Amino acid sequence: MVFKASIDGGATIFVADELALVRRGLVALIEDLGCVICGHAQSARDAIDALHLAPELVIVGSLADAETADVVERLKTPFPAPLVLVLVPAAARHGLAELLAAGVDGVARRSASEIEIRAAIVAVLRGERYVAPTLLNELSGEVEPVIDLRDGTGGATALSAREREMLVFLAQGRTNREIAESLCLSIATVKSHLIRVYAKLGVNSRSEALGVAVSRGLLA
Repeated sequence: MVFKASIDGGATIFVADELALVRRGLVALIEDLGCVICGHAQSARDAIDALHLAPELVIVGSLADAETADVVERLKTPFPAPLVLVLVPAAARHGLAELLAAGVDGVARRSASEIEIRAAIVAVLRGERYVAPTLLNELSGEVEPVIDLRDGTGGATALSAREREMLVFLAQGRTNREIAESLCLSIATVKSHLIRVYAKLGVNSRSEALGVAVSRGLLA
């Protein structure tokens, strides 16, 4: 395990992955973002021990000595807890719901491009819950939205067929313009549909809508 002293400036980040090559790549990317690497490790045990460094963000890649969801849950136990971004293996086909239930703040592919991982880091540091759109298909299977949602009073808040379609497009990572072109609608109409979807889910953004949908099993 390697520790570095924190300096004034960008957010402090700790990296955990079993491969030194992956850690070095992440360290270079993070430093390029202007953030500070407070340490890196190859095991889950060292990642959890690093909580005493009070990193603002912990990036968890592939770790052979523990289940990733268990690591996330332990990292999120202290108060205040660090933000946690998980990079899942390309071959992963399940576990996204477990990660969200454990309190993960972001999930991206370990094999993702530098641009994708950079976007994930920036989104999480901004306080957004980030889920790479491609993972919704890879980890949750075929996208099949649930018709009924339950509100806090136990009543049913139904999504219309068009609103369910909007949720599918969000899961596919489509832009408003792409959705409009696919459905032969105006961008303003697409925005209106999305506003209603957000209201029924009780969220304010695409990333929040996807996070709620996955955590509630709406895309299972």
